[in-house]
Amino acid sequence: MQEIERAKLIKLREDILSQRTGLEKKYDLTSRELRRKLPTIPIDWLVEGLFVANGINLVTGKAGDGKSMFLLHIAYMLEAGLPVFDLATPRPRKVLMVDGEMGAARLEWRTHQFEAGYEALGVKIPDVMLYQHAVSGEKRLDLTNQDDADHLTEMVGQTETDVVMIDPLCCVMTGNPSSPEVMQQVFDNLARLRARTEASIILTIHQRKGSGNDDPAQSYIGSFRTGAEVATILALTKFSENVKCEQAKNRDGCLLPYFNFTISQVEDGIAVQKVDYVHKPKTEIKAEAVEECIFAVLESGEKSRTEIAAVLKEKVDLGRDSAFIVLRTLADAGKLVETTGHRGSLIYSLPPGDETAVQPELQEAA
Repeated sequence: MQEIERAKLIKLREDILSQRTGLEKKYDLTSRELRRKLPTIPIDWLVEGLFVANGINLVTGKAGDGKSMFLLHIAYMLEAGLPVFDLATPRPRKVLMVDGEMGAARLEWRTHQFEAGYEALGVKIPDVMLYQHAVSGEKRLDLTNQDDADHLTEMVGQTETDVVMIDPLCCVMTGNPSSPEVMQQVFDNLARLRARTEASIILTIHQRKGSGNDDPAQSYIGSFRTGAEVATILALTKFSENVKCEQAKNRDGCLLPYFNFTISQVEDGIAVQKVDYVHKPKTEIKAEAVEECIFAVLESGEKSRTEIAAVLKEKVDLGRDSAFIVLRTLADAGKLVETTGHRGSLIYSLPPGDETAVQPELQEAA
């Protein structure tokens, strides 16, 4: 019923847009008058609030953060029409997994491990189509090559696949993935695949090593071009035994709180399980604790503001930008000495002969 209503709304929208003439029609513009008449089309979700249907979705993270395992979990849940953690999958979808790095033996072992793990949890999971990267013989699938892209498109059409998962994108293409021209060629081919088959796409891309960028939406390989092409971005970060899944971008504005999952041993198999939804509380950080930490760090000598900020993050969970502000404030108050070091970096030290700052507890005892 929902699909019928959606189809009617789409048809009505197309009829209204067909009224455009001249400049509007040539450049795909829509006047304010027409926009008022356009109906709102409900979002078609693969996983509600997480991945959109008939679009390109991106999962990014560093090597070993669990991207491939997470993608396999999504594939099984989509095939079965089961919720992904607490997020609904509106209907079952036929999935094609394009493996670019694990190889047949390793991927088969992982799928057997998953099947055993979910069976132990009482969850029956269906088969997922697995496609190795070889197009013919030992030749790798290359999505910068038009013939290879057409081959994949033909396979998707023949198998009536709903969702194509590519893990990772850099292993099924040639050229520099950080090159906008190369990535544009890849996404042009993926756009043709979507147009001809109406399949949804989920990609994994590695984060750049040592990018120094705290924004997960800008820290992955090829972000300059890719960010403009994808509808959603999920950033995975492994910490301890868990993995944090954070939605870094959603064009539909439906940002979710981040949540944690774990890849755990379940009897003779493995399973991906949600740990909890996390609404991270803003903890109160006492100014006294921050200052004492800074003074203690500087007892051994001068330090750069980056070094001090790293210690403050570890000891009192203070963000880098906040740490920089505190340091500048203490310097303006005369409690710290601020100098410019090599290449313009800011260096901080204790004022000469300042014993009260170094050992505030001794002052209290006196």
